[in-house]
Amino acid sequence: MHIKNIEKHSYIKLIELSLNNNKFSKNCACKESGLSSKQFDFIRDDIFILSAHQEQSFDSKLEQEWVLTPQSFFSYLQYLEFKHAVRTARIAKYISILAIIISCVFAILQFAA
Repeated sequence: MHIKNIEKHSYIKLIELSLNNNKFSKNCACKESGLSSKQFDFIRDDIFILSAHQEQSFDSKLEQEWVLTPQSFFSYLQYLEFKHAVRTARIAKYISILAIIISCVFAILQFAA
């Protein structure tokens, strides 16, 4: 999976939604992340720490407080670090190519002089 596709992944969108606003409804979470209701139910225990009320079946339109598990939070931080590392690696690649080109130009100019 390419890094650009990862940014659009529904799990990433769901975690970002909960970081920006921890009170939302299940319907809102599904709409913002692109998950189906069934998919949300499948992963919610892995991403969120649930209260007793959230463990039971509930109205999907009701706004509730959603708290990320520490594992989800730190996994998201690792994702951000990975994204940053990929970006800086691309920059480093272009800088090194530019440095090689400049070195070659100077070497050619020295031999020509």
